[in-house]
Amino acid sequence: GVGVLFFLLLSPEQRGWLRRKEPWIAVLCALLAFSPTLIWNAREGWQSFVYQGVSRFEERSFQARELYKFPLGQLLILTPVFALGAWFAGGTTLRRWRTAPWQDRFLAAVGMTTLLFFCGVLATRPVRSHWPIPAYLTLLTLSSAFILRGGPWSRRLHAGSLAVLGLGYLAWQWVGPKAKPLHDPDAAARPVAARGDLADHEKSTI
Repeated sequence: GVGVLFFLLLSPEQRGWLRRKEPWIAVLCALLAFSPTLIWNAREGWQSFVYQGVSRFEERSFQARELYKFPLGQLLILTPVFALGAWFAGGTTLRRWRTAPWQDRFLAAVGMTTLLFFCGVLATRPVRSHWPIPAYLTLLTLSSAFILRGGPWSRRLHAGSLAVLGLGYLAWQWVGPKAKPLHDPDAAARPVAARGDLADHEKSTI
């Protein structure tokens, strides 16, 4: 939502949407969909917001090694071609904001806002590699548009990355069941009450 707002505010030809009813109806629908979470939190002392907004930042502090671990994690999750392509497409669109098509600006505003937010969070605590993944829903769409405009070489790189992903998926079907469970570094630091709530939730889900 914040990225959409930035897009509208920074795009003079699209700013008129703020005076129309449709965006505000969309905001109302989003609030209605989110209202059960707000109601539950209001009754339970805003536990979700306190944990996500305060406790997580108190549990861990800034670590210099995260400055390279975070981008490395993005490269490993998305593969270098996809990650670098998304960063390039988003960064290029921001740099050429005034001349870029509005479709490109919209996708970049939504995706880069999320990605830059987590880059800022790095100054206070480590960021899990999968947290910024929603940002790539729009950035990968934007990078695909760049690929279609870029000629045969970019399409070959894209096809190669898809092939690597496909082979990795097939290999995981054999390696995955034999892999040991990953250790959660936050488990020891997580508040006891939060761990208990999680355990209760898992039992109720089962």
